[in-house]
Amino acid sequence: MFNRLTVIFCSIFLLTTMVSCGDNSVKPENSNTEKSLDSGSRTCDDFWAVYIPSDTVKIQLLEEILEKEKSLSNENAKLLKAIVTDLKHARSLDSLPLIFEHPLFPIHRLGKDQIGVLGYSNPQEVDGQWEDFSKEDQLLKKDFGYQSIDSVGKLVFFPKTYDKLYPLTKPSIYWYSMKKKGKSSLSAMGYMGDECLSYFQYSMNLSSDEEKEDIIFGSPYSLDLEFVSKPEIDKKFSSQMVKNCLDCPTNYSDQKVFAKLIGTNIYFTQADSWPINNKLKAPSRSMVLLKSDGSVVTIWNSELDLFGCGCL
Repeated sequence: MFNRLTVIFCSIFLLTTMVSCGDNSVKPENSNTEKSLDSGSRTCDDFWAVYIPSDTVKIQLLEEILEKEKSLSNENAKLLKAIVTDLKHARSLDSLPLIFEHPLFPIHRLGKDQIGVLGYSNPQEVDGQWEDFSKEDQLLKKDFGYQSIDSVGKLVFFPKTYDKLYPLTKPSIYWYSMKKKGKSSLSAMGYMGDECLSYFQYSMNLSSDEEKEDIIFGSPYSLDLEFVSKPEIDKKFSSQMVKNCLDCPTNYSDQKVFAKLIGTNIYFTQADSWPINNKLKAPSRSMVLLKSDGSVVTIWNSELDLFGCGCL
């Protein structure tokens, strides 16, 4: 089953996600010696410390903000508290959230008429057996068409399962683009799987004007954001990047800030080409923190491996 379940997570909501056929989010062994210095004296360990910091570090940073920043809006505080809760508490199979119930989730436009909330399988070993720790898998594996041979490489929707889950009113999420936020109901639940790329998708009900927006991520929370660019922060991604630390392509150094979480030094970034990505091998969405020492630490990240690294 898991030969086509292709995302690597370190926990249910590690807040650093990567879609791929292989484990390109895992630090290589002896990264500080075998993989070496490409940005001055910086090592791969230095890069990992800002790209995928430990959960303990993330929790400490966010709790400091919650303690100090008393002017945080209610919704912004809810987001940070939800992230801390997810980092502190591992979930069991019977308490898994749906993709759009996470504090943050990526939204991608993968075709002219295909835009939606994306989520990825989350294989974990339990008692010597691989289990997919994603709620969508738990729901869809009862359907004969899920991961069938006939559906390989196709985006297949499952209206009966979705309608049974939400028979009356479909759930809604807040979405965030380069310039604004909006709200949309989720009209359908689907799955696409092949050897090199697999994902779950919730399609969005958007107006004709909203369809033109470069939508980047979503949340259950109506966040208070300031839509800004920060070239001085963008440059830090290039300076913090150390080449040859990853086995698969990343567009870490291509990130651009597009919004700030009001009341904090937290920023949202994107690496993509618009309106439909046709340039980047790993388009991403991230939430990062600008620390007092000038470094930029990733709190949440989602990269979509369009290169197919694990299939090489």
